[in-house]
Amino acid sequence: MNPKIKELMEKRARAIEAGRAMLDKASAEKRELTAEETPQYEALMKEVDDLQAAIKREERQAALDAELNESANQRERRGQPGNGVDPSTPVNDTPEYRTNLLRYMLGGPAQGLRQDSREERAVLGVALSAGAGVLAPSVLERALLDFGKENNVIRQLADVRMSASDVDIPFTIEKPKAYIVGEGENIPLSTAKFDVKKFKAYKAAAIAAITVEALQDIVIDFEAWIRDEFGETFSDLEEDMFINGNEGIFDNALLNRTNTDGYVIVEGEIASDDLIDLMYGVESRYRKKGVFLASDELVKAVRKLKDANGQYIWQPSYQAGQPDTLLGKPLYTSPFMPGLSTEAGVEKKPVLFGDFSYFRIYDRKGLYIQRLNELYAATGQVGFLAYKRFDGKVINDKAFKHIAHLG
Repeated sequence: MNPKIKELMEKRARAIEAGRAMLDKASAEKRELTAEETPQYEALMKEVDDLQAAIKREERQAALDAELNESANQRERRGQPGNGVDPSTPVNDTPEYRTNLLRYMLGGPAQGLRQDSREERAVLGVALSAGAGVLAPSVLERALLDFGKENNVIRQLADVRMSASDVDIPFTIEKPKAYIVGEGENIPLSTAKFDVKKFKAYKAAAIAAITVEALQDIVIDFEAWIRDEFGETFSDLEEDMFINGNEGIFDNALLNRTNTDGYVIVEGEIASDDLIDLMYGVESRYRKKGVFLASDELVKAVRKLKDANGQYIWQPSYQAGQPDTLLGKPLYTSPFMPGLSTEAGVEKKPVLFGDFSYFRIYDRKGLYIQRLNELYAATGQVGFLAYKRFDGKVINDKAFKHIAHLG
């Protein structure tokens, strides 16, 4: 394990144990936390959250570094004398492409690309004559997707695929029935009913600017800068859309369903039994691989809860890369999940449970980057526009259930 991650996890474990010791002492004495103990406990829990955020950052950076190093080694092996490049290799997956594209991005159109290269025809010809974005090197595209996966919890859990066009996914909304019939008896007719989920391509785009001096002096790792500048903003946009957007997980799966089928209504404080009802409200076939997705507010509220045997229903992870658990199931949090309701009659959805293999994401192949030479010239900067296309939605809404919390 990475020494830094190990150190952070040990600190987090000590803070958790200190907080639980306070709760256990109060429970043994049959009382609530005192006015003096409460801020101490809250400070410990804040330390737990801060350390968890630091652990995630370290894990993300380690994963990205490994990906970039591995890709660089692969490129070097492909480009070694005598090895040549496989003609079937995509144009944006060759060492020459990466070199030429970086020259263009750092130096602008005046630098150009080698006129005899297929990269010039495939990239510069399109980018400059049509005003379109330049197809990013595949290693940068993969790094950006990995960045998104590390930061976007839905991408970590969902079924993610590539697509070159719109996709229609048929699914069953009513299955045929089976019957016990006697010999020679007629078999009753029942017909399955189907619907279709349509996946299109939403375009996520962003612009970032950098000073001309920084580019001229090459004081930055350009690919790392692109990854960091655009990775987080694309990741946040996607996760918010997957959860709260039009046809996001709540809109697509849960809002239009009946109370008994779609959600558990809870008024006031959320108790252990409410979360048990939520989990077992999902059919067993989906519950096997089910996970909890919650807001930080919800997690803070349930850290003190115990089951009928006096065991905490929230258990921290002591292993790098593994999530905490709630009722024995993996627990993930997202800043885009709604918090707890604090107003009477106002409904919020702070936690859901389900099998995210039934949330499908389609990425269109290709990350595109465009250098903007004139737009920010007055401020001594060069702009870079990046865009990618994707779509994501639930393909089986029976696999999910959430708590509708009323203050």
